[in-house]
Amino acid sequence: MNLQTSLKSKHSKAQTILIAKEIGDSRERFEELLSFVLGEDMDLARRAAWVVACCAEEHPDMVQPYLDRLLGNLQRPDLHDGVKRNTMKVAAELALPDELSGLAADIAFRLLGSPDETVAVKVHSMSVLESLCIREPALAEELRLSIEHQLPTGTKAGFRSKARRVLASLERLGRNRGRDQRPDVRSQTRNS
Repeated sequence: MNLQTSLKSKHSKAQTILIAKEIGDSRERFEELLSFVLGEDMDLARRAAWVVACCAEEHPDMVQPYLDRLLGNLQRPDLHDGVKRNTMKVAAELALPDELSGLAADIAFRLLGSPDETVAVKVHSMSVLESLCIREPALAEELRLSIEHQLPTGTKAGFRSKARRVLASLERLGRNRGRDQRPDVRSQTRNS
């Protein structure tokens, strides 16, 4: 299968799944696919990014080593929404290594806060940030403020639904953190 020809031939979910199955767990084929995501042809990049998301579902360990390149690509100003959406979906679904958490947080906050981004890009950005807040609770307040700032501005139902779930998750995280930081009064009174 010629990967470029397959990507250009048809843009459908069935074709995307077929290409992902053809790539399977081949690193060589995946690297070829990645070259299209990182390339200049935005039509090819958006189609390839969708295949990357499918590959990440089936072979997350194969995609994991390329997260740094995928996230770095999001710093380009000319990206198609499909590339941003699928890259953030992959970042939300895979475990981000600690060394990428700062970059991922910066990108996700930028995408979430941009009035020009699509709902899907913002929703996946919220998912990335929500998972980062578990490791870095200090991000939770910034995420909460960013979401609440956007809620009253006529956002779409998909954004509002995800925002409510993330805000509830942040609230639980805050309560659990508060419990962890309170001294155990019972043990102190027994020792007195």
